[in-house]
Amino acid sequence: MASVAKDGKSKRVQFIDPESGCRRGISLPRCSARDAETIAGHVEELISAKIRGRAASPATAAWLTDIGNTLYERIVKIGLVEPRHKAPTTTLGQFTSDYIDSRRSDAKPRTIINLSVSRRELVRFFGEDRAMGEITSGHAIEFRSAMLGRGLADNTVRRHLGRARQFFAAAIDKGLIQKNPFFHKQIKVAVRGNPERRHFISREVIDRVLAVCEDDPQWQTIIGLGRYAGLRTPSETLALKWSDIDWANNLITVHCPKLERLERHATRTIPLFAELQPILLRAHAESPEGNDFVIHGRLRKGCGNWRTQFERLIRRSGQEPWGCPFQNLRSSREVELSEVFPWFTVCTWMGHSREVAAEHYMSVPAEHIARAVAGVIAPSQIRAESVQSVHAEPCKTSQDQRSEDDKTAFCGQKTRGCDTLRTQDIAPYTPKGSRTPVSRMRT
Repeated sequence: MASVAKDGKSKRVQFIDPESGCRRGISLPRCSARDAETIAGHVEELISAKIRGRAASPATAAWLTDIGNTLYERIVKIGLVEPRHKAPTTTLGQFTSDYIDSRRSDAKPRTIINLSVSRRELVRFFGEDRAMGEITSGHAIEFRSAMLGRGLADNTVRRHLGRARQFFAAAIDKGLIQKNPFFHKQIKVAVRGNPERRHFISREVIDRVLAVCEDDPQWQTIIGLGRYAGLRTPSETLALKWSDIDWANNLITVHCPKLERLERHATRTIPLFAELQPILLRAHAESPEGNDFVIHGRLRKGCGNWRTQFERLIRRSGQEPWGCPFQNLRSSREVELSEVFPWFTVCTWMGHSREVAAEHYMSVPAEHIARAVAGVIAPSQIRAESVQSVHAEPCKTSQDQRSEDDKTAFCGQKTRGCDTLRTQDIAPYTPKGSRTPVSRMRT
């Protein structure tokens, strides 16, 4: 039977060797009396398993897995367990390369490219042969600082850190490492919106660009789908087919490759906006017979060069290209729609949440500032008008007195005159089974 004995200031587990019959002992690292008794119990279980020629109990087997190398080696010396097999070192370069190869069958080509770029950054900093288990959170913070020091944008750094976290999470799932060094409070991976790169592209600006490519209906369609339908370019634009357009009901079914893994977000339905109709009708009339894709031919094959071509068209229109050219087409449309429709409707049409819209899409057009400056009134007048609006009289402004802009909604539809609700009597309501009507209400 194993027992605990004091050995000066330390402790020992003593037992009788079943083979030689001699007393033997295991020096213990500094530990409490309770821990020493636990160790003695597991040693006794190992002795019993060796005598009976069976495997140790699951509890003792799990304990052997968890203990440190120092104590384990001392148990090996007395012949109660076999030496641990050292797992081959997992190097950063080899594992990340194998991981990317394993994702080629289920990931999109752009995802593979992004993972490869982040792998290049990791290998550049840590080296191909660096053991993944040696990389700590401190090293990860140094990696982040090095990328920022090279002038990489904060969002770019966050994306690389997020993919690095993805690599190390996969290594943990395979049991190759124990901890993900990229989970740390100083390491942020969520991409934030950048207001400095957001620009509202007015209709006047986009009309000039559309005029420049008057002889190219394909490019007019790409620009129109981005600015007037708010499609993601190029993914959703390339996925759009003529069969997705319901001409009779003025609806478009948009396929979203970015979110197709999510069943409820793989497609969405948007209106066939009035501004977009003539552009699509012309493109449909000139589309080759038998072709179902809205964008076809050379532009479909060379979509990787769309930004360069778009910026060239902007310069030909006599304007300077703006940052994130296609993203700002989409965000400008969202700003316009938000002036007319509720946020839930707009976010449903755009295919994202309200939080994403606020973080990455919404901007303040210069026109809003001008309108606010032109219509500034005193706070006392605001309070007075808010009180008067409760008992508003029918609108007496004639339609001729309103500006042409007020007559037309942003989609080109005529608006009705001012439909201020009039105060009117509601017929008395008599509850069922009662002869007394409820007092007359006003609304």
